[in-house]
Amino acid sequence: MAVFLQGCNLRCRYCHNPETQGFCATCGACVPACPGRALSLEDGHLRFDEARCQACERCVEACPAWTSPRTFRLTPAELLERVRPVEPFLDGLTFSGGECTLQVTFLMEATRLLKKETRLTVLADTNGFMESDVLEQLAQEVDGFLFDLKAMETGTHLRLTGEGNAPILRNLTRVAALGKVVEVRTVVVPGFTDTETEIRAIAQFVRELPRSIPLRVTPFRPHGVRGVERDWPQMDPDRFETLCGLARETLGSDRVRTAAL
Repeated sequence: MAVFLQGCNLRCRYCHNPETQGFCATCGACVPACPGRALSLEDGHLRFDEARCQACERCVEACPAWTSPRTFRLTPAELLERVRPVEPFLDGLTFSGGECTLQVTFLMEATRLLKKETRLTVLADTNGFMESDVLEQLAQEVDGFLFDLKAMETGTHLRLTGEGNAPILRNLTRVAALGKVVEVRTVVVPGFTDTETEIRAIAQFVRELPRSIPLRVTPFRPHGVRGVERDWPQMDPDRFETLCGLARETLGSDRVRTAAL
């Protein structure tokens, strides 16, 4: 099960779910766009009726802020009640986003409760852009991290996300030493990270991390992307395979996982 938390501290240009980056401003533009009448404005608050939602995402398309009104608040106990009916079919739960660590108090409390009341493993999918003490606190609670690494070259990372990568690299190294990194993930973006230098640098960095950690290499896809980036070219299959081959040469074929185009 994946639980997506709202809010993000990076602005990745190729984000596949940009509606998770910000928060609803209750402007009401989405209300008439909803065919199921799942949305309404009441006393200045936007109300979302999950039972009426048709998951058509027309509300997201209508939102001038590129966010989603299909959000709701849950306590850790309420989340547990949503997990219980499907627990027999699960082996774990992953908190994602957005950037799930921005809601660190909820994340830690929910993880403790899930670990106490279920047999599930709990992972956090993170971009790593946070204070190191937050990451170390979470490392004491979750079973592991799925860690995004957007780019190695600082300028490239800045152009892609709006932020530098120095704290991310420090945090990744630290949590790897704690034995809590399940996988490092990188997206190959044409015009940004689709160079031999960049892919070798990422693979070399993962190779030098404490413990043996796999690297997942994924090609850019426009699905869910908004703005001019939606028209960015997709990866050429031959070029993608060449870059994956370089990662395997640097890191070892048994540690490189690839996604199909």
